[in-house]
Amino acid sequence: MGAADGADGSSGGPIAAVVGTAAAAAAGALFLLRRRVSSGWIDLRDRPTIGSSSSSSSLAGKAVIVTGGNGGLGYEVALDLARRGAGAVVIGCRDVDAGGEAVLRIKR
Repeated sequence: MGAADGADGSSGGPIAAVVGTAAAAAAGALFLLRRRVSSGWIDLRDRPTIGSSSSSSSLAGKAVIVTGGNGGLGYEVALDLARRGAGAVVIGCRDVDAGGEAVLRIKR
């Protein structure tokens, strides 16, 4: 039996132990999150869904910066913030041309 062999003769080694520990930690975290949700600590039922801008917080006169605002989630966030009346929406992206196109789409 080598140093990496388990007590039962298996040869999972330290990698199997790390993976097993990570899986146990993830399962424990999911269990606790489920308990919090089911006991009412975290109530996800009243949250707005994707595409609905039901937030009542006013963004008038506020400046926001959105990274990756030329596509994907960043674009959708920038679009939603502009629709909710943000004073200035600054889009940060790597491609200036794609950023300019996103700004034109948001302004429509």
